[in-house]
Amino acid sequence: MSNESSSLYSPSRTFPELPKIARVQRYLEEDAGLAAFYERYHRHVAPIISTNYDISDICNLRCEGCLFFEGTDYSTHRDERTPEEYDRFFAAEATRGVNYPYFAGGEPALAQDRLQLAQRHFHRGMIFTNGTVRIDPDLSFTIHVSLWGDKKTTSKFRGAPVFSKTLANYSGDSRATFIYTVTHLNIDSIPGVVQVCRDHGVRLSFNHFSATEQYNAKLARSAPNDQAFFRFSTPTDNLRLTSIDCERIRDVLDRMIDDYPQTVVYSHAYNDWVSAAEGLYHLDPQTGLALDCPIRSAPFHRHFHVDLHESEGKCCTPNVDCRDCRAYAISHATFRHRIRDHLASRDAFARWVEVVDTWCRLFLLDWDESVMPAADAPRWKDHLNRSCNTQ
Repeated sequence: MSNESSSLYSPSRTFPELPKIARVQRYLEEDAGLAAFYERYHRHVAPIISTNYDISDICNLRCEGCLFFEGTDYSTHRDERTPEEYDRFFAAEATRGVNYPYFAGGEPALAQDRLQLAQRHFHRGMIFTNGTVRIDPDLSFTIHVSLWGDKKTTSKFRGAPVFSKTLANYSGDSRATFIYTVTHLNIDSIPGVVQVCRDHGVRLSFNHFSATEQYNAKLARSAPNDQAFFRFSTPTDNLRLTSIDCERIRDVLDRMIDDYPQTVVYSHAYNDWVSAAEGLYHLDPQTGLALDCPIRSAPFHRHFHVDLHESEGKCCTPNVDCRDCRAYAISHATFRHRIRDHLASRDAFARWVEVVDTWCRLFLLDWDESVMPAADAPRWKDHLNRSCNTQ
């Protein structure tokens, strides 16, 4: 599409509503606990309209296989917009109906003036950050802080020894959850990092490394390493996950969920699903693009560059190879939108609820406390565990 047609003044699109499914209604009538959760979901999650905004095209790290810089989707969009233009843009997006923005880049913590402008128009949202620059405490958005392993692996994968700095910046910050990106080379570091996060009093969740098309192409042709985002990977020693890796990760994360319930924000049901060796999507045999990705097919979800024009890429992470995509934000959304795949029984539906509850805890600040009376939260958790463990 042209820049003119993809500008912030594009016509608004139709937004979806929660599907009305007879079988769901029966499960809700049979189970008061599921009904209580679903009512909360319908009230606080179903109305969410999200869009991705790259608010910075620079970064202070050089992460191997970077989802942003290991591609060309961003390269023709220049960062020249004024604060006034950004303010008008966010106002127009809020008017369009967006009520849950995702802020990324580049590194969004290097463009906090734009985050301040966004907060004038959005009451909640998500910032994806590498954690090296503290985000202003006055910004009330949820923050996901990227981790790539322990001290040793972080230095190698990210090009700088930032592990301790990241923890220091966000220890005790109620907005923040740390997201550990699991790769072929850092599976063994998971238990130690979980313990460190527990000792620092921070929450932790997990992301599966999802290779970009460019990263895969470099591996396929044995491209030489550079000084940027392909510094050490080779066809035989790289970050890509194998089917055996996925099995190992599933087993390790299942233990972490059970052993560190106050630290790890993750779901057994999601862990089992996302670890499937065959991948998460049906692919077009000619293009390799996912045919059943809800982000790709959603008419309301968009992705904007720093110049405030809509991306022409295939999805909100346009460089990622659909064959390898297990990126946590997209994968959680995919699981959530595939509700009809989880209706064979009430227990299957309860597992869907388990995953959605995890998404809410990850993406909505104070989910348990702010939208549910505190006294009811433990009761709901106990009920959910019983439902999900009943086979």
